[in-house]
Amino acid sequence: MRAVWGFVLLCSLAIGTLVSGQCDQRQRGGPLICCSGRNSTCAAERYENDEKDQPAELRRKVCFCDAFCEPAGDCCPDFERVKEECKIKGVRDCVVSTWSRWTSCSHDCGVGTRKRHREVIVKPSEKGGKLCPPLREKRGCFLKHCGERSGLAHILPKKFKRLPSKYESILPKRKDFEEEEKPKRKSYCMFFKIESKHPYCKGTWARDLDPRKPTCVECQDSAMDENGDCKGHGVVGEITSWVAVDIYSCHGEWLRLGPMVKSCECNTRRFNNFIFV
Repeated sequence: MRAVWGFVLLCSLAIGTLVSGQCDQRQRGGPLICCSGRNSTCAAERYENDEKDQPAELRRKVCFCDAFCEPAGDCCPDFERVKEECKIKGVRDCVVSTWSRWTSCSHDCGVGTRKRHREVIVKPSEKGGKLCPPLREKRGCFLKHCGERSGLAHILPKKFKRLPSKYESILPKRKDFEEEEKPKRKSYCMFFKIESKHPYCKGTWARDLDPRKPTCVECQDSAMDENGDCKGHGVVGEITSWVAVDIYSCHGEWLRLGPMVKSCECNTRRFNNFIFV
């Protein structure tokens, strides 16, 4: 493309007054041709001596007198001599520092991120210089689980309620072994912000796990352990993991937003409502 533009330019000039293949045209009363940066109109016409048997139109070439001609390899023969007089500093590529050390993990438990950066030492030329590479990088990190009862959460939409156990039909009835049924414990609620979701969740009920709307997850009596907790209820301010119970490979991460809300049920439209299983 440089050669095309240069050829068009030269064809529009009085070609006969130019010195062949020279940036310095002053010996024939012409100008000193030189340009900083990248400029495809900063060119001169020249002829290839080893192709004298061809017509002049085919032997006619274009060389350049801009700073970009050196990395491009298409300078006129006298460019090296005239560039100092023209005070051409050449095309500057971007130069960056080495990477900094990775930061510490952003979360003490669960999934977090580490970051590193580098600085621009030399800014590139506005025309022709190689642009700067990325200056910031981040990667995931995991230090430890957020406690046994705060790790992976198994969830379903609130409307599904609890799934019956597949063993209920073959096990002896509970009343045969228990003198009296224990009182039902009150539910509590946890609130989360969805941080990530696997593509396999698309087109399922898990579409309601929307990062733009807070998620309420209810811990019901049937899902509580002996301490009255539901597995996977998380740690405030930490990112932990969840999995959709009946959807293949549908899982993700969420951030717990606040403390436990006791005697609570997830049934308001302000939130996307789910239950621990």
